[in-house]
Amino acid sequence: LCLLGIHKEKESLGGHIVEVLTGEGKSVVLAVAAIVLAIIGKEVCIVCYSECLNKRDQNAFNDLISAFGLKSKIRYITFRKLVENYIGDLREETKAILEGKKPSKNNNRMKNMVMLVDEVDTLLEPDIYKGTYCPAFTITIPNFISIARMIKNGQSVEDVLKSDTYQKCLSSCPQYAHCFLEEAVKKLPSELEGLASHKYVVQDTPRGKRIGYHQFDGVSTDINYGHRTLFAFLHEQEQCAKGSKEFREFKRGEEYYSKLYINCGTFSYSKIVREISDTILGVTGTLPRPESKEASIMKELGIHHTTQIPTMFTKRRLLFSPAADTKVFHEDDFYRELCSSITTSRGDEKVRPVIVFFKTEEVLNKFLNSPSMRRLKEEVYQILKLSLSMEERDNIIKNATGPGKIVFAVAEYGRGTDFACHVKVVN
Repeated sequence: LCLLGIHKEKESLGGHIVEVLTGEGKSVVLAVAAIVLAIIGKEVCIVCYSECLNKRDQNAFNDLISAFGLKSKIRYITFRKLVENYIGDLREETKAILEGKKPSKNNNRMKNMVMLVDEVDTLLEPDIYKGTYCPAFTITIPNFISIARMIKNGQSVEDVLKSDTYQKCLSSCPQYAHCFLEEAVKKLPSELEGLASHKYVVQDTPRGKRIGYHQFDGVSTDINYGHRTLFAFLHEQEQCAKGSKEFREFKRGEEYYSKLYINCGTFSYSKIVREISDTILGVTGTLPRPESKEASIMKELGIHHTTQIPTMFTKRRLLFSPAADTKVFHEDDFYRELCSSITTSRGDEKVRPVIVFFKTEEVLNKFLNSPSMRRLKEEVYQILKLSLSMEERDNIIKNATGPGKIVFAVAEYGRGTDFACHVKVVN
């Protein structure tokens, strides 16, 4: 009711964020608010940063929404999918224009919807608020990867443009793409220069090795940063011994990256969000301070009202004391103390489960490779990384609170993930 503004003297459906404390029903608030809005005729989208959490909540409330006959009125969607849906299939439209055809119209464009945002502070993060969406369509050119290798090996753009390999590329792509191909080759050296600061991960897929990128709480191999991704692929391939299994897996992935990328435009996430909806409602675990930068961004998005909901519990057991619960150690001592803390927390019977969150995967790997981990070498533990499939992560999360379990996870899983405990001896 607070989220919908019913508690205010002048009832109105304006931009409004409600603080609901951890574990006290943010997903329920959004689902019930969506149903109320849909009943009075509004189109509603429930937006979340996480594909995993999005599907979890959709599955949890699907029967309830269906019981009201509102499945066509309420959509669960991620930020990225929201933007893609609004813009439409720009890749095919751009391709049609270049081929001299009439582009199709996007009749499914989302607009004038009420947007309900889960963990609304993620909307204020740079990746979203200041981020841009840059779709591109691709043309597969078998020899383009050879051109990238030539540039990577130090050949000049002038020499490449005169080469037989370049002529083969020209003959294998449409006439309209010739000018794009030449421009792409000219830009390859600058794409290569940026490789040192380019952050990515290598993923195993059924179609061979792929380059992936962290996206909130997962890794996507569908995202490409133009030909910089191609150079990342070539760099990783060069680290493998020729003829090795890893090299063969990279070889299988070559065709996927031997492509010409034609940019279809650059779109501001924040501007699209404002165009889709002039009513943004949401929930968060922690409201930003009134004088903070995040608070000013909220106003730019039309969010002018905030409400703090008091806890529903008479006594909260989730307590944190900065003085007592913060410990600072040298790196070597930190790993030893962490192992000691894990052992102590499990108790003499080793029944209590322990979940440890690390800020990044790099820090997690350092801990796993540290000498201190020898103290836990006899123990069975599981690792929650972003590169896991949804089925793998769901299985680890489901069993994480079993007797004596040890789980090491990256920080992204510390937000919005339900580690529910149903084992009597643990409780």
